[in-house]
Amino acid sequence: MIAINRTVHPRNAWHSVLGQRDFRLLALSETLWLLGSQFYALALPWLVMKLTGDVGVLGMLYVLVAIPRLSLTTVGGVLCDRFSLKTLMVMAVATRTIHLALLAWFVLSGHSSTWVLYVFGFAYGVMEAFFHPARRTAVPLLAGTKDLPLANVITYGIEQAMGFVGPVLAGVTIAWLGAGTLEADTRGIGLAFGLDAVLTLAAVLALCALRPLAPIGTISSTTPIGSEPAEPGVLASLWAGIRHAWGHRETRTLVLMLAALNLFLISPVVLGVPWLVEHRLEGGSATLGLLMSGLAGGALLGTALAGSLPRLNSRQMWPVFIAVSGLGVLALAVLAVSSSVLLGVFSTTLIGAGLGYLTVTATTWLQECTPPALMGRTMSLLSMK
Repeated sequence: MIAINRTVHPRNAWHSVLGQRDFRLLALSETLWLLGSQFYALALPWLVMKLTGDVGVLGMLYVLVAIPRLSLTTVGGVLCDRFSLKTLMVMAVATRTIHLALLAWFVLSGHSSTWVLYVFGFAYGVMEAFFHPARRTAVPLLAGTKDLPLANVITYGIEQAMGFVGPVLAGVTIAWLGAGTLEADTRGIGLAFGLDAVLTLAAVLALCALRPLAPIGTISSTTPIGSEPAEPGVLASLWAGIRHAWGHRETRTLVLMLAALNLFLISPVVLGVPWLVEHRLEGGSATLGLLMSGLAGGALLGTALAGSLPRLNSRQMWPVFIAVSGLGVLALAVLAVSSSVLLGVFSTTLIGAGLGYLTVTATTWLQECTPPALMGRTMSLLSMK
């Protein structure tokens, strides 16, 4: 008989997590920048569709974002295990603020073009390669092992809640500021980028208020001076993290399955929904926001389920993972042939619910079984999407 580990969140567990000043500041910063990033995530593909109407240009833009994320995220994980997480997050988010302000200026001044979007997309990917491993590594550092499942439910819940609210706000804002012409729509898109910059700046201020966050793998202060092991080089540290992830069967399988979900489920939704709205549903930015909010709303539901349903052990995880993934693929097939907004929202909601449940479950499981000194590098593998 398979033993079931249940996630129990006693009443004082919420106080234990949310009672920590630094965790509240981290949650506040995530709320701000995630809300802003939803404006960016909706405005960028809508700008591409308005300027070019070519989904191939949008695909190339996402490729340019993915190149630095895939090549530098593991380096970001190494830095998370060696340097202050607070410093890494502040520098990355501050850079993102400047990036967004410049992008808003280019769009509002009428200088936006395909090559400008390509340059900014690549720069955005570089920033994310260093930021996401740091924010995911900060959660177990602040929460500790006992409160880790609840802390992940809270942080992923914030992510999905902002993903649910943000696209609708962004779509309505762009539609309200626009008047059906390219110039008016472009103005609304530029202001959406500017609003994202303001929210991201507020997130920087919240991160600056954090106490210094030393990397999890830092040597204890009780270690005698002169007895510390030599610090390995970046490449050696990177190889050690990859060797651990590949040599640990469960870690290897989970990372590969999450990568497959990103490639065959998330990417088709991100690329296909703007085209679906523009050509088949004949809708506007508000329709696009509605479908993307369905994705995030479903993910919020999946996150809540991950925090309330019995926890899965290693033997249960694989069949559940495969079953939920198969349901997501079926919903994607329905979305691909849909000509109804309502059916499209239902499909994206179903996809999001599966992704939310699997992401929280897999992340918590990996954090619990990863050695502290390798936490940043392992979390960087989850950030490569």
